[in-house]
Amino acid sequence: MYWYAIDYLNEMNAEYTFVILNKKYFNKVPTELLNNDVFLLSFLGFFSHLFNHKYRLIFTPTPHALPFFRRQVVVLHDSFPFIGTLTRRFKKVLLCISLFLSGAKIAVINKTAGADFARTLGTFEQLYFFPNKIDILKQKEGTEGHQVSIVSYSVGLVGTDSSKKNYQEVFEVFKGEKNNFSFFVYGQNNDYILSLKRRFPHINITLIDSDNVAPFEFINMVNALLSAAEYEGFGRLNFLALQMGKDLVLKQTEVNREIYGKFANQNKTCDVTFFQKIDDVANIFSALRARQTRAPILMSENDNKNFYRAVEILGDLYK
Repeated sequence: MYWYAIDYLNEMNAEYTFVILNKKYFNKVPTELLNNDVFLLSFLGFFSHLFNHKYRLIFTPTPHALPFFRRQVVVLHDSFPFIGTLTRRFKKVLLCISLFLSGAKIAVINKTAGADFARTLGTFEQLYFFPNKIDILKQKEGTEGHQVSIVSYSVGLVGTDSSKKNYQEVFEVFKGEKNNFSFFVYGQNNDYILSLKRRFPHINITLIDSDNVAPFEFINMVNALLSAAEYEGFGRLNFLALQMGKDLVLKQTEVNREIYGKFANQNKTCDVTFFQKIDDVANIFSALRARQTRAPILMSENDNKNFYRAVEILGDLYK
């Protein structure tokens, strides 16, 4: 979500745009990537600053509306973590209350899961569409296609934040495989990853530290990326992978179809394959590894036209 916000803020007029971050969580964030003045404040200092500065607009790129600040745009991504357990349902109640008290304008990151979830929160004057920006690679940064290893096949998994990634389901499928599959997990070491390694000691799981390894380097380590998450949408690394000639294997969801559907069933380039049952994943990768070369999918700024339209809307709301 931080990178999502950076894309929007860096398109705004930096002279009149300020970024406020909670220093408890963001003191290590590379704020030099921002063109704006940045305030690192405590939780109390955060609200004190907002009350004492009459900003024309507050852009909240996460589903956490700030109560009592009426000139605000809040971005909803999907229903996670607002459905399921009693604690999550309570979070949804708090979200509804904060949206009511703020009267914030609502933007959604996709037209399926994000919009569907927004409609469960009440009736709004208008839902704005604020999609992610695709990082467009220059042709020389991509690959000309790569030779698939006949010895081993490396699958990339992106993120280590929680069990919502469903890696445990993936490894259950592969624990009996004898086809030399290995898994590279891009993220940070935590209890979730450690528990997976203990539970599946015979699966080759390698953690790639996202603090020290660039996304481009990580994708060059793998043959394909896999996502088995139910509540997952746009992935920056997924689009980077397609432009580098790597296949994507994704869970069949409305959001994934919306975002990646047009890249499926490619004949001459890397492919996007959707699965409904996790048990099908091993067979999918066995078929993909049999293809010898993978040409990258070329993208252009035309693929970001909806993003730039959203930037214009955000600018109009600021006036």
